[in-house]
Amino acid sequence: MQKRAPRRLMLVAGGILGLGLFGSVRAQPGQVAGIPHSTAAVGTTVTISGTGFGATPGVVVLTGLRVSPAGWSDTEITFVVPDDGASGAVYLRTAEGARLEAGSFTVERVLPAGQIAPYGMVLEEAGLPGAAFLVETDGENLYGVSGFEALSTYQLRSSGPLAFRSRLYLNQRVADLRVRDGYLFCVSDHGSLIWRCADLQTGAPRVAAAVAGGSYYGVDARPDPAGEEDGLLVALSEHAPRWGANTLRVVFYEFAGGELTRRGTFARVAGADERQFAVALDPLNRKAHVSGWLALVGANKYLLELATTNLAAPTVQHREETGVIPRGHFRETQRGCLGTFPRRVERALV
Repeated sequence: MQKRAPRRLMLVAGGILGLGLFGSVRAQPGQVAGIPHSTAAVGTTVTISGTGFGATPGVVVLTGLRVSPAGWSDTEITFVVPDDGASGAVYLRTAEGARLEAGSFTVERVLPAGQIAPYGMVLEEAGLPGAAFLVETDGENLYGVSGFEALSTYQLRSSGPLAFRSRLYLNQRVADLRVRDGYLFCVSDHGSLIWRCADLQTGAPRVAAAVAGGSYYGVDARPDPAGEEDGLLVALSEHAPRWGANTLRVVFYEFAGGELTRRGTFARVAGADERQFAVALDPLNRKAHVSGWLALVGANKYLLELATTNLAAPTVQHREETGVIPRGHFRETQRGCLGTFPRRVERALV
C-alpha cells in the first residue's frame, strides 16, 4: 500500500501568518488563521502549526465530528482524517473549551476502479419510489423530503396553508429523518447530516455535524438510558456493505453540544444481497433493534437485538426471524384486532 504523504496546515492563534500563494491572513487574538479549502484523503496525517494551542490536548472537530489528535503541543497538532470524516468546517476545541476556527476542509474520496457513482441504496430494493415519502415534525414545524433529495421545512398553523421556511437540495438520496432535542437527524446513501431545527426554520440552514463513508438507511437518537453519555446516543443503520466490503454495520455516536463523538461499531459479515433497514434505540435499556433481510425475494427477514451496554463493542443478543408467520399467530392477531375473516381465508392460512 502506498504511504500517504502528511499534509501540513498552517494555523496561528493570534498574530499574522504568511500563507504563500494564499497571501497573508491577519488573525485576531483568540482566533485561528489557516489555509481555506484544504484537502486530504481518509487516513492522511494532517499537521496544524501555530501558537497558543496549549500543552494539554484538546480535540480537532471536523464538520461537527470530534477527532482525537495524534499529537498536541502549544505549537503543533497532528490528526488522522477518519474514515467517517465529512467535508466542511474544521476547528480546534482546546482543553479549556475555547473554539479556534480553522476555515473549511475537504475530505477526498476517490471512487474505486469500476465504480461510477457512490455506492448507495437501490431504490427498487428499498421500496421507496414516489414524489414524497419522508416527513417528521417537532409539533411546531414540519420537515419533509420529496424526490429523495429535497429537504423542505414548513411552519405548522392552526388553520390555513403551511408557512414555507426553507428548502435544501442535497447531493444524496435521503432515507430517514428523526427530530430530537432541537436537531434534525438525516441519513442517506452518502452518510448522515444534522441540522439545528432553528436554522432550518429561519431559512439559513447550516450543517451542524456530518459523517460520511457509509450508506445509511435508518437513524435513531435518544438520551442514554444508562445516564453515562451526555446529550443523545445516535445509531446509524448501514443499508448496504461499503464498496469492496462484505460487512454490514450499525454505528453509534454521542451527540452533545452540537458535536459528534464516535462510541462504537457493530459489524458482521453479510451476504451479497443482504440489506439492513430501520434502527430503534431502546429508551429504557442499552439496546438497539435493527431490521433486515437476506434477499429481496423470500421469507428470510429478521430483527436483530443488539446489546450496547458496552458501546465500544456491541453484540447480538437475539435474532428474531420475521419472514414467516408461525401457525396460529396470524389467526390470534386477526381475531384480536381485525375481527374474523371469512372461513375460506382462514383455511388458506393454516
